[in-house]
Amino acid sequence: MPCVYWSPAALVINAALLSTAFHGLVPPGEAGILAGDLNIKPGDAAYRLLTTGGLPRADPAYPPPRAHDPWRPDVPSPLTSAYVRVRGREPEWTNYARIDDAPAFIETLDYVLVTPGVDVVDVLPTPKREVVGGPSRRRRSRQTTS
Repeated sequence: MPCVYWSPAALVINAALLSTAFHGLVPPGEAGILAGDLNIKPGDAAYRLLTTGGLPRADPAYPPPRAHDPWRPDVPSPLTSAYVRVRGREPEWTNYARIDDAPAFIETLDYVLVTPGVDVVDVLPTPKREVVGGPSRRRRSRQTTS
């Protein structure tokens, strides 16, 4: 999903479109896995939309309705995080970014979301926040910021 963290409504719109496309590929009742860098945090409205199946219209991130457009940010069916299912919560972090002298951004932005038909047996352990560091020669990153 796009990195538009400054626009929660845009993230909600993209999450709804992603969910609709995903559910268009996975028939109801079938097992499906949606994994990737979604650029949303666990408390964000877009995350709640994907994992609860809806978002109240009173939510500040709910996109403003347009009189000429009946589309609403609805999802066909909620998804569950594999980490939440196994560990009871999302990883402490999946993203570490630092630009110049700004404080590091350390948050969870990457997810493995599953339909009810997926039997999640286990998930990989993730490092604790207090050991965050890098990238370095020993701990490489596919992303670089400067």
